Amino acid sequence: MVLIFLQIFQIPIMYKFGAEKGRIIQLIMIIFLMLGVSLITTTLMKIFNISLDTFIIMLKNYLIAILGISVIMLYILSFVISCKIYERKEI
Repeated sequence: MVLIFLQIFQIPIMYKFGAEKGRIIQLIMIIFLMLGVSLITTTLMKIFNISLDTFIIMLKNYLIAILGISVIMLYILSFVISCKIYERKEI
């Protein structure tokens, strides 16, 4: 899952910051992505009063749909960001 997200934003980051800075930014993105996912998960579990077992069962049932929609939306976002960065960049 993390590899998909890294791949999606790799091109816009490389366009914007270059190869070396882009790798550092991707590493930072991995850390914040993991922290964000865990924070959102625990917050939602507390708000809706759901146990971890129930959450895992719900995740197994809807994982394909959630991932599919997320990946499609993120690829579109990545394409739009890449186009805007490339348009602004002087060649």
